[in-house]
Amino acid sequence: MSEIQDYGMGDFKTLYHYTSADGLKSIIENKTIRFSDYRFLNDIDEIEYGKKVFRQALDELRNEVSQYSEYISQWEDELQAIEQGKIQYLKPISLAENGAINCSRCTSENYHYYLLSLTTLSDNKDMWNMYSGNNPGYRIKINGNELMKYFYSIRDSFLYKGFLFSSEHRMQVFYGEDAKKFIKNSLIADFSIGNLLITQFGAIFKYLAFTKDEAFRSENEYRLGFCFVDEMEKKEINKDNAKKVFINKNGTLYPYMEFTNFPFSKIVEEIMISPYNKSELAEIGLKEFLHENNLEHIKVEKSKIRIR
Repeated sequence: MSEIQDYGMGDFKTLYHYTSADGLKSIIENKTIRFSDYRFLNDIDEIEYGKKVFRQALDELRNEVSQYSEYISQWEDELQAIEQGKIQYLKPISLAENGAINCSRCTSENYHYYLLSLTTLSDNKDMWNMYSGNNPGYRIKINGNELMKYFYSIRDSFLYKGFLFSSEHRMQVFYGEDAKKFIKNSLIADFSIGNLLITQFGAIFKYLAFTKDEAFRSENEYRLGFCFVDEMEKKEINKDNAKKVFINKNGTLYPYMEFTNFPFSKIVEEIMISPYNKSELAEIGLKEFLHENNLEHIKVEKSKIRIR
């Protein structure tokens, strides 16, 4: 396997993650980061919206680029399989002499897709309201390139164990008509070079989980995603990388994939305190907490937003 050299993220070298006080405390103390099961996102209709837009894009492409009808039909079959609870993926079985990876095509009826939601908004009232509400929280400033190194290390660790991830599950979210344009342009680009990514381990979620309704455009969201089949969630496979955990939220148990050994000191550059937390003790307590965890080099800021 060739080593990945490019961790660049284009215009998204800095990203932000809004979280509660308990969330921040857990990330630092446990050295973990949690990815949400896509079925339990804030907007429960989100994936259905992605399916609808993806289907519209395929219908339009069938009329606009009929020479790629075979590829389009395969994507239609994959979308139908997802709706039936199945997913196709490639499983590495051996390493060829030329360095390529020999794979076999597999189908799983037990899969889960996990997402980490970030944003390009550094100090935004709507984001504070969404993730803090009546319980003032914090905003973490993230070094995007360092985050990608961590992301790839997880992906590659599973590759060595016989699981192949698509590297496409990390990008900005597209909204409304831009979402359909993104899907069509991406598919045409792949069709034109004969590149069919269906079997790259849940590649369809690149489209379904990264498109949202126009109403959410103000979130300026960026996401990272991992697709797991049931076999990957077994503790003996996962023990060095992640574990599934359940969090009680208002009487409902939410599943998460909790990734371990999160290098907070390398990835996080700054922590901002919510504008809703006006207590001077918030800054004192946070700095003391960072000091106790050998993170005193991380900058602490207060939100510039004024709240009446």
